[in-house]
Amino acid sequence: MHINLSPAHLSRWIDARSSWRIFAIAFVAMIMARYALMPWIMAQVGERPWPPPLDLDFAYSANEAFARIAAYGEQGRSAAPWFIFSGDLIYPIAYTLCFAVLLSLLARPLAAQRPKLMRLNLLPVAVFIADMLENSAITLMMQVYPTQPFWLGAMASMSTTMKWLLVAAMLLLPVILIIWRVLRLRKVNA
Repeated sequence: MHINLSPAHLSRWIDARSSWRIFAIAFVAMIMARYALMPWIMAQVGERPWPPPLDLDFAYSANEAFARIAAYGEQGRSAAPWFIFSGDLIYPIAYTLCFAVLLSLLARPLAAQRPKLMRLNLLPVAVFIADMLENSAITLMMQVYPTQPFWLGAMASMSTTMKWLLVAAMLLLPVILIIWRVLRLRKVNA
């Protein structure tokens, strides 16, 4: 069996399954993952006088990253991967699905004249990939500590910065598509 993962095929696959019902389900799943599941997982880890997670910063140096990893202590470095590969995996899956479907639904009416617009629904997939690269790099940094490979800290930081730039685009894109659609409707109705 051959699986086609080309961008065009993946975009069409997402669009074919996109509906407002699927969006609503994905939106609820995203909210539940962020505001119920992730806090519950953190509560299971227990009290943590740890520094803020690296993935909430826009950028950091490799030295800053390893200083923060050191500040987690042995308990924090042991607990963090459990969180990263549970709540911080489920939430990105939920937001990827939510925004991929939303972008499909918003781009669909505009794509009749510009078919490549449908590929905008792949932006959340790019965010997911950057997020998973970031999570993997941070987890690996915790695993190899006290060794501090510069390249690993730099990769974590680049992944974090790329994730936040893509998130900004992902959040802005629905607004742009809605404005474009409204202006197009006004032009047609004028």
